[in-house]
Amino acid sequence: MDQRTLKRQEKKLLEMRKEVLQRISELEDKANENSVNAPEGVGVFPSHPADIGTDEALRESSSYLLEKNYKQLRLIERALEKFKDNIYGICEVCSKKISKQRLEAIPYTRYCKDCAEKLGISD
Repeated sequence: MDQRTLKRQEKKLLEMRKEVLQRISELEDKANENSVNAPEGVGVFPSHPADIGTDEALRESSSYLLEKNYKQLRLIERALEKFKDNIYGICEVCSKKISKQRLEAIPYTRYCKDCAEKLGISD
């Protein structure tokens, strides 16, 4: 991969990192807001069964989204570290170059298409 393409990919990853950090911050703020804004004397948890179910679904959804964003952040951070080690774009399984098209689509991917399919990973 030429230097120009590498720089473009690194910039793309840095932008993605910024966006993911922003989403994480917003999700955490929203979760904190929901637990703090309960009416006084009522506590954090509602007393009506329908409200309890709705709140639980919202907590699970927020938890899932936070987990997904943290996972993506870890992958982005790992890809950025690879630039420092001069191994960006190399499959972690077979050590072959990852195709430019795959890196354009998933800049933080760890695997070439063949290895990802063998591992059952969809990035």
